[in-house]
Amino acid sequence: MSQRWYTFLLAGLFAVGCGEAELIELPTRPDRASFEEMQETLITIGCSAGGGGCHAVLVGNFKVADFPKAPAVTETEYILTKPFVDLDTAEESVLIRTAVRDDPLALGHAICFENLESCSARRILAWINYTGEGDQTMDEACPPEEMIENACFNL
Repeated sequence: MSQRWYTFLLAGLFAVGCGEAELIELPTRPDRASFEEMQETLITIGCSAGGGGCHAVLVGNFKVADFPKAPAVTETEYILTKPFVDLDTAEESVLIRTAVRDDPLALGHAICFENLESCSARRILAWINYTGEGDQTMDEACPPEEMIENACFNL
């Protein structure tokens, strides 16, 4: 079969049987757009503050470097964070439970939240739960000025 016939046959197949494709955009969860804002919360409470927090370097496959950082570093940290997040039940996320007082997963980890109602904990939960317009934002869950600096060292 000549090259011309082959091209004609392929073009005919695409024209006849393809129909229309529908494009659906799904939100990226957890929210990639506000990841740096969520990291600022972790830095403020002491996970990495000034390099003095545990996660200033990679610890337990989790790292939160201080700002400023290269976009590739931020992307790597986002990818490292995702396994610690439970998208179905944010309150069950290892990211938060390992730092809540009296949580069985907090054994040996610095305590950063008195409970899940702590301001910073609510910010992180709002970040995990955010799917788009209409959902509670981090600032609505807890204004930044109400966060306790170096909370991981204060509890």
